[in-house]
Amino acid sequence: MSRLPRALRAARRRFSAWRAPAQAAPVMLEADLDGASQLNWRFLDGLQGEVRLVSEADGSVVACRAVPSHVVCHGIVHLAELDQDDYRIEVRVRDEWERPKDRWGRRGSATLNRADTADGSRWTVEGGGLLHRTPAAARPVEIVALHASWGSVDLELFPCPPDCLPVLVRRSDGEQVAFSADPGADAGDRRHFQLDDRAWEDLASSAEVEPAPWNLHVIRAGEEAPGPRVPWGGSAIASPRTAVRFAPVEHELLGGGTVKLRPYWTLDQYLAVEVSRMVITEKVGR
Repeated sequence: MSRLPRALRAARRRFSAWRAPAQAAPVMLEADLDGASQLNWRFLDGLQGEVRLVSEADGSVVACRAVPSHVVCHGIVHLAELDQDDYRIEVRVRDEWERPKDRWGRRGSATLNRADTADGSRWTVEGGGLLHRTPAAARPVEIVALHASWGSVDLELFPCPPDCLPVLVRRSDGEQVAFSADPGADAGDRRHFQLDDRAWEDLASSAEVEPAPWNLHVIRAGEEAPGPRVPWGGSAIASPRTAVRFAPVEHELLGGGTVKLRPYWTLDQYLAVEVSRMVITEKVGR
């Protein structure tokens, strides 16, 4: 009696295996922007196939050219040639076009999986294999260049409206110190700013001996409350905090004394500075 149930279970397993069709292994595709102006793609697990982009708006198709290789099937897409904002990535390894397995961007990369083209657009690869473009006008204001040395601090912001101004805001009491515009260096939506002597004097008036943190915000003309904080956008590096470390900048004040300012990137990639005032002690002879 004990053998019958076991034999029945074995027969059921064989019958189920015979009825169930073999499941095809999912197609693994790696799609990587890596801060460049191209979409780089390659098949994993030694697969050979085709890749295409299908517009979400009108269904138009962009064929992705493969680079000849006997080792790995891979290719590139020039993002500047695309004229739509959203494309879904499809592959064909077998008979039908399908969505590949979710593998967008290299794991453990030191750069973000995004790309900026010459027109200011930003491309990202989102979940489910959607290639998305954000036009320059819709991007938030970011820092694309920062120079801090020899007693000066200069910023380049993009895309920056004409009525927008960067300000340093002290965390503890909300006091603000504004940069001054440098219109001679502007180029389109790229605007340049610097800390002039007046700004350094304003920093000195509230600076203490111990370094105090200030955050960088943008403020619109005619407004009093500062707007959003300003992040790094000059490259796709994943952690500017660990990649770039600024030395303190010292500025001699007109009335004597020195203010020290050290820029740094926060853990969430926003710009902040530490400001302190140097105290000069005179030796009194006996």
